[in-house]
Amino acid sequence: MAAPPVYLDECVHHDLVGALRPRGFTATSALDEGMLQLDDESQLAFATARGWVLLTYDYRDFLRLHHEFRRRGQAHGGILILPRRAEFELRLLRAAMMLDWLDTLADYRSRLLRWGALQQLLIGGYRLPGYTDRDVGLALGRG
Repeated sequence: MAAPPVYLDECVHHDLVGALRPRGFTATSALDEGMLQLDDESQLAFATARGWVLLTYDYRDFLRLHHEFRRRGQAHGGILILPRRAEFELRLLRAAMMLDWLDTLADYRSRLLRWGALQQLLIGGYRLPGYTDRDVGLALGRG
């Protein structure tokens, strides 16, 4: 099984798409898909209709939207939340780790997963295949 395809909403820097692809991820963005300036619900619906997980920095709005989808009994393709305030290489490493983490979960659809959840697992000793202790240290801000 491979990590799911990922759709970056417009708040995520577009260069992340080009950096994820050489690492073997299927990635696209609101810019690539001509979906700029649409509301968050439209972005999530667009990604869901294509079987993509959505990656964003926008925790507050997507948490609200996630709960709204659940209240309506509506499924979505999954939402990944990364912290915005980090160097590009660190955001890339964390995004890759989160996508590879999804590959280990029984079902990520209709879930909202924050970097902090994986971070806590890594602090507790959890290791993702393909990542070195140095990678983990860097992702945790220790390197």
